Amino acid sequence: MFFEEQAANYDAYAVIFDAKNERIGLVQTKDGEYTLPGGKIAQGETDVECLERSARETLGAELEVSGYLGTALQSSPLPREEEHMESGNLFYLGKIVKKAGQPREDCHNLEWLHLHEAVQKVKDQQHKWAVEEGISAIQSSTLF
Repeated sequence: MFFEEQAANYDAYAVIFDAKNERIGLVQTKDGEYTLPGGKIAQGETDVECLERSARETLGAELEVSGYLGTALQSSPLPREEEHMESGNLFYLGKIVKKAGQPREDCHNLEWLHLHEAVQKVKDQQHKWAVEEGISAIQSSTLF
């Protein structure tokens, strides 16, 4: 299930596994935080196109998106009390299929961590949920 259009306040992220499904690739930011690869969905871009672009820019790699894990929504109040802005993160399963040059963003470092270590290193609760869901999905299916 891939969304064709998303509002500008949505982000897309991928839980990426190595070839043996033993490690998960996490991006370590310049602040030392671990996060899933992905980012803001640009206007006119689908969530999958966002993931493919982000993989080229931050990882220097081509990403194959293979499955949808879920959406985490957040509602934030706007200045007028009766209005709220909805934002969310869309999570997918993926694999790097090949290197595609050098990353354009040098402030990110891809690290391959064992499954249990990846769950521990991710601090963002939505990303942690996605990592756990991704592990469950690959251990119980034949998506890969």
